[in-house]
Amino acid sequence: MSKANPPLESQAFPPQPVAEKTTSEESSRTRPRRFRRLIIVAQSILFLANWSLYETWVAFHPSLDPTTLAILRVVFLLAALSFVSASLLAWRYFNPVARQNSVPS
Repeated sequence: MSKANPPLESQAFPPQPVAEKTTSEESSRTRPRRFRRLIIVAQSILFLANWSLYETWVAFHPSLDPTTLAILRVVFLLAALSFVSASLLAWRYFNPVARQNSVPS
């Protein structure tokens, strides 16, 4: 009978190593990467939204002179940049100036 039914040890799979937990060194390398990706995605969305607003404004006001168009471009660019930078400063520093910059008036 032992020939017909081989022992269970031979049928079992060989032992597999248990998945190791990430070390603090590996975690410290991936966390800034993820944070940078989040910032890049958020900034890209804000750029696209502000570009869309700018193009809409220009389409509905075609008689704007070149100086006004240049000022609008700068204002919309600063609006896109200021939100992420103010949010990062308010997250990093907890003081009234940083909080006031991140709160819309």
